[in-house]
Amino acid sequence: MMGLPAAQVYVPGLDLTFRWGRGDSCMFVLRGKRAFADEGPIVDQTPVDQRGWVDTPHVYTAVNKYLAAKHAEWVQRHGPVKPPSH
Repeated sequence: MMGLPAAQVYVPGLDLTFRWGRGDSCMFVLRGKRAFADEGPIVDQTPVDQRGWVDTPHVYTAVNKYLAAKHAEWVQRHGPVKPPSH
């Protein structure tokens, strides 16, 4: 079970959801757009600061670090993912 509270980012172009729960030692990468209660299928995980995320930009920094390492070509075409503007 992933830690709560959790931050979540969906990247439509890759159909991936990134979920980082407080106290988790990794951010989980799930296939598809997932509701917070939906924990699967986990397709990958990436180490993160176990103290948890600080704020939304912190979460997006971790997501973009993962994307740059695992989906560099996609990032080159589309740029880094950004929080929705309000």
